[in-house]
Amino acid sequence: MEKVFIEVVGLKNETVTINLRYLTRVEPTEYGIELYIDNGNGTVYYNSNISYEAFKLLIKDFMILY
Repeated sequence: MEKVFIEVVGLKNETVTINLRYLTRVEPTEYGIELYIDNGNGTVYYNSNISYEAFKLLIKDFMILY
């Protein structure tokens, strides 16, 4: 699988670049989403203020391009 990256802005306005290959789970929260990433040493998560629906559309649009 190709390396496919997205950038998301976290709750503290930090930008995180994520390789979608390692994205294991996305959970909606009251303030946005939590992205769970397998970093090779376990699973870590990032909070993001993007809405769950907006994230689903982003991924859906992205998958259409590939």
